[in-house]
Amino acid sequence: MAARTTPLKAYKDDWNNIIECASEQPEVTVEFRGKNNTLKIAQDAKLQNSKITFLLNRATCVIGQRTSFSAVISLGEDTYISIGEKTTVTSRVYIESFEGAKIIIGRDCMFSTGNVIRAGDAHPIYDVLTEKRVNKSRDIIIGDHVWLAYHAVVLAGARIGSGSIIGFGSIVKAKIPNNVVAVGSKIRIIKQNIAWERPHLNLNPTLNSPGSKIICPEYWNNTVMYEETAFVKLLLAIYANILRLFAKDKYYRMFKSDHRNFFEKTKHPANLLFLRFLNKFGPL
Repeated sequence: MAARTTPLKAYKDDWNNIIECASEQPEVTVEFRGKNNTLKIAQDAKLQNSKITFLLNRATCVIGQRTSFSAVISLGEDTYISIGEKTTVTSRVYIESFEGAKIIIGRDCMFSTGNVIRAGDAHPIYDVLTEKRVNKSRDIIIGDHVWLAYHAVVLAGARIGSGSIIGFGSIVKAKIPNNVVAVGSKIRIIKQNIAWERPHLNLNPTLNSPGSKIICPEYWNNTVMYEETAFVKLLLAIYANILRLFAKDKYYRMFKSDHRNFFEKTKHPANLLFLRFLNKFGPL
């Protein structure tokens, strides 16, 4: 089966490979090497100097509204890649999925130069005693408003919470909570309860002044780091009873329905103090 290459434009071939887009973008090349693949580009997405390759069959790539993107994207069999609206890159990013793995990138993310996002390895690795694969491909989930700094790498199994920053040259292959700065080849969290904004400091000097404007308040959130261990579940149950006895009934109902978002919705000092206590006893 010979590969078929086309510039980015509305397209369908007799292998049932489909491109859905409103206008032709000649700087983007799409290559189909298999069957039943789908590429969906939002009407106002802008892609420059990019190549998207469907290596096998039944893969889907979706690029959202108001994205500004330059990328080399490769999709294996039964894989799925989604890039959220208003996500931008400074220079070309490399994204590759394997063996049915999903890569989901949230809205309003900001990628720098030389970033790599890979949901697996190109070649299998085996345990010689059991003959079992030890490097299976795994999904990658990047939340909303995540900033990947220069040469940051995201690998199979990574989960990055919304509002977080991944530092220069860092490698992520595990869970990173929301609204933190995480750095290093063996990544570690160095700062919690942070928020970042898009305007460039060299182009917007007023951002250096005290009381500068918060542009995206929806991403200014306290970090939630705890996992629900048995001990943390006990603490949550105790706190729920305290709320039921001493707080308004609506607070108790909010806590019971969605305790992770409860702290942000109320922003009461006592609730935020309890959140910090939980983060110490049940870190990711």
